[in-house]
Amino acid sequence: MIKTFFGGVIIGIANIIPGVSGGTMMVLMGMYDKTLGAISNLLNVDNKNRVNDFSYLFIIFIGAIIGAVSFANILNILFLHLEVQTYYFFIGLIVSSLLVFSKKEFNNYSIDFAWLLFGSLVILSTQFLTDRSIFFGLPDISINLILVLILVGMVAGASMIIPGVSGSLILLVLGKYHLIKAYVANLFSLKFEILFPLFVFGIGTLIGIYLTARLTKEMLRKYRRVTLSFIIGMILASIIILIPRNNYNLFTISTSLATLGIGFYVVRIINK
Repeated sequence: MIKTFFGGVIIGIANIIPGVSGGTMMVLMGMYDKTLGAISNLLNVDNKNRVNDFSYLFIIFIGAIIGAVSFANILNILFLHLEVQTYYFFIGLIVSSLLVFSKKEFNNYSIDFAWLLFGSLVILSTQFLTDRSIFFGLPDISINLILVLILVGMVAGASMIIPGVSGSLILLVLGKYHLIKAYVANLFSLKFEILFPLFVFGIGTLIGIYLTARLTKEMLRKYRRVTLSFIIGMILASIIILIPRNNYNLFTISTSLATLGIGFYVVRIINK
């Protein structure tokens, strides 16, 4: 239960950082298959494990909410003052987890490099779509806003399930990242103009997660080798995307190597 909760916290944190994938974190922490199964079977009338599935998903959900809300403002500070070092910490997490995951999943069959390359190209292509528009503040609640939040939530929810695809990056592409992050950062204000849009966005997100989980579960069941190779390709490409392009100096390089190492060994400690 504690490991599941901690996994939920990591997923929540990952989903508020552009370029970091919550789906990747699920895969790398060994939670992906179980989470997909729990989501896709939750509404199945013949599911005898519905209570266990719900409990498992609820623990992840609580962890993810705590992770996203608690770290939204902290990450704002870290990215403001230590942006490069913070990205390298997550790169360390992903690289170390990917090594553990690959060793576990590819014992019985080899990687399909064609699908690995295709997965990488899919993720790299998103870099040409990023919306860099300026955020001007919270809009008034309207029918148009509700419809937009539901649709954006569905797309973001789908992307949260797919490893290598960052839900936050998709929001950035759609031009809604700063809006959603502002809502999350102000959640504890308990104002209606904050809570209601987040609720609507959450409904759309749940729909997207459910539909995508069912599709991905079938793909893993019927075409596991190809699907996992595609997923590995997406994760590798996400590492490339995360590497900061800033100007480096001696301090930045030394501290980035330190945070890279910390991220790498955090995973090793968790998996002991």
